[in-house]
Amino acid sequence: MDHLTILDAYTQTKDQEANIFVSKTALNDAADEIIRDIEIMRHRRGTINPQTRGKIAGIIVFRLSRWNILSTQNPKLIEDRVFLKFNYIIALAVGLTYVQVPYSKLNEYSRTELLYSMSRRHVNQETLGLVLDVVHQHVR
Repeated sequence: MDHLTILDAYTQTKDQEANIFVSKTALNDAADEIIRDIEIMRHRRGTINPQTRGKIAGIIVFRLSRWNILSTQNPKLIEDRVFLKFNYIIALAVGLTYVQVPYSKLNEYSRTELLYSMSRRHVNQETLGLVLDVVHQHVR
């Protein structure tokens, strides 16, 4: 089952829907960090090394994935393995949208590896930027 289909199933289930919310505070904090990081990158790189869509997407994915934007107070969902992945899935989907690659166009193996690395391994915005540059250039 595709990750987005799972997300749709959760949010459309009547008894679960009332228990899932978007934290405006977390979203705003992530947005502030994204803006700050992009400004720092632009200042640091100047015009010699232009910022690519992938590099900016790496910042977006990294910062969104570090905040619990999608949240719940439902004790069953807090422990649910699929629900715990949603913030990472959303962050990756937003980054892929920024590089103009639909989530569904990235093969399942690559999505799984990226999500695993984001949630269980050390990954930084620079590495994500390189990966998303490659995705932007080669996945259509």
